[in-house]
Amino acid sequence: SARQMSGGFASVGSALKGLMAQLAAIAGFAQLASAFIKANIEAERLVKGLSAVAGSATAGAAEMAYVSKTADKLGLSLASAGSAYVSLTAATKGTALEGKATRDIFESVSLAMGKLGKSAADTQGALTAIEQMISKGKVSAEELRGQLGERLPGAFKLAAEAMGVTTAELDAMLMKGQVVAADLLPSLSQKLNALYDDGKEIGGLEAEWNRLVNALDRMLVS
Repeated sequence: SARQMSGGFASVGSALKGLMAQLAAIAGFAQLASAFIKANIEAERLVKGLSAVAGSATAGAAEMAYVSKTADKLGLSLASAGSAYVSLTAATKGTALEGKATRDIFESVSLAMGKLGKSAADTQGALTAIEQMISKGKVSAEELRGQLGERLPGAFKLAAEAMGVTTAELDAMLMKGQVVAADLLPSLSQKLNALYDDGKEIGGLEAEWNRLVNALDRMLVS
């Protein structure tokens, strides 16, 4: 009787294993389908945004290649970095900061944030603060000392050095609305590169994970 019961349990166990394997396969397929849809929707959204700010699909494709390469180099999530770059490019369009200056600002700020071990949310917040400065034309103390300075330590001091003044003098200039974004940001970008660009790749778990996710997303899009 014991042997018969044992055989029955073994049959039930085999059936359950088969069922679990089928359920795992279904769940795996569902996850893959979800990842496929998410990657393609994000890629489509990014391409549309870059094409709109660049002026054509061809120029948008070139911008997409640039953002993808930069995200991998700096260990950034392509989705968040791309979104921030689209907004920054839209803000500089038609200004003195359009084109190469925009890329320089984007790369220097992203590099500094990566070297400091800041999160993707902090990096996006820093770029948003810069985007607001560009949109307004004039730089305010709230944006420079508050929004940017809280995410990027030492930003206010570097900004003063970039303008060739003391921090107290910069404070006074900000109060009077005398600091122009087009004058400050290229110089601030150079200061950030001088401080943080040591030629070494940004490493760490988050950076490597972002590179892996970017590669998987590109595979799903392909």
